[in-house]
Amino acid sequence: MSSYVLLAALCLLLIIALIISRKDILSPFAVSTIMFLISTGVAVVYMSKWQFSLSYVTVFIIISALLIFGAGEVFSKKVCGCLFKKEPEIRLNRVEIPTGLTIVIILLMCVFLLYAFRTIYALSVQGGNAEGYGAMMTYARRMTLQEGYSRSRGLNHILVFSKALSYIFGWAALHNFVYRRFKKTDCLYAVPVVLGFGIYAVGTVTRGFAIEWIAYYLMLYLLMCSKKNRWKSINIWKIALVGGGALALFLVLFIFLGMAANRFNLASIVDTIAFYTGLSIPSLDHYIANHIPVSQIVGSETLYGVYAVLNKLGMSDVSMNMALEFISFNGVEGNVFTSLRRYINDFGYVGLYIVQFYLGVFYGFFYNFVKKQSSEGPMIVYAIFAYPLVIQAIEEKFFSAYVAVGTVNLFIYMIVSYLVVLKIPQLLKEYRQRKKGVGYENRKTN
Repeated sequence: MSSYVLLAALCLLLIIALIISRKDILSPFAVSTIMFLISTGVAVVYMSKWQFSLSYVTVFIIISALLIFGAGEVFSKKVCGCLFKKEPEIRLNRVEIPTGLTIVIILLMCVFLLYAFRTIYALSVQGGNAEGYGAMMTYARRMTLQEGYSRSRGLNHILVFSKALSYIFGWAALHNFVYRRFKKTDCLYAVPVVLGFGIYAVGTVTRGFAIEWIAYYLMLYLLMCSKKNRWKSINIWKIALVGGGALALFLVLFIFLGMAANRFNLASIVDTIAFYTGLSIPSLDHYIANHIPVSQIVGSETLYGVYAVLNKLGMSDVSMNMALEFISFNGVEGNVFTSLRRYINDFGYVGLYIVQFYLGVFYGFFYNFVKKQSSEGPMIVYAIFAYPLVIQAIEEKFFSAYVAVGTVNLFIYMIVSYLVVLKIPQLLKEYRQRKKGVGYENRKTN
């Protein structure tokens, strides 16, 4: 019964979020509620198969945590409204990337893909792979789960640089497509995106990253559509259609990457998807019911990136593992507990609400700041941070994955990519045009 109460409460909460945001389904409060609604819906469908029942304490914690998040967004919206009152100009100019430069970058990314492939194949051989390239992902995945494993620094930088290039080219293609400035030559921009995805798939030997990539492009596309519509609410059915298409794409990639690593067979696809989508809700309930506070390191489940930096600087020797313990529901094992588990574990219940409020402030202010800017730079950054927002009903990623050196490196590489791919070629083009214009004026004077 309590599972249905949670489902109904989340539906009511979504209505409240849409009323507060004036039917803006992209508001962080609405997005957060939708994601918990989806996970809860799947959990309800599988309730009899997984054999669980939620406590009303868990229902209260989920709903109250989302309400506090929404309160933070409302607060930040008021602040942002006072600071930025001027309506931004809508720039619809076409984004041009020189074709020759695009081809050079494609060739460079092909080299990156080859490097990642050879590195992971060597890792699979180290793990006992004697079956050739077909079993590479399976054996390499097993090796990455070994204690003490870490990717080489060179591969890490290649992964981040490839992601940065992919994000920039993807933004350029979406910009021209949404604002109706698209040309056939822009199809070439999709190649670095596909290559970047391939490099990540091979180099990380995982599939969860696909959510991050799709969240970025989906959020970026919807934000551009909203901007084109002068930030008036987009038709909910259009968003549902686009979101459904993104979900279908993710499922295809998820299945493909899972089968490539021999993670599941065709008969278990639906159950596996449900497992990853909805098992976090009963897992959170189990954690809350059995949680016993113990003496621990501050931020042991959320500040993984911070401790990693401190360890490298010699200021700490804390050994941490982001993976949590597995628990079983009628033979189905999982170790994802929503983002709320890590906040409760590290900061207590009072800390949970403080963190939720400030996350609401962060996303609310950032989202409304984007709506007040004519530049699309803030929009790109917000789209990057969409991943922790859309994954929070399954896992915590804001502190555990994004408060890290890797995020700083990503932004550095994105700035470098932007300068190399767009800004410098644009400045050179303007310089040649000015020089040509000056020469023509001199000939006319003589």
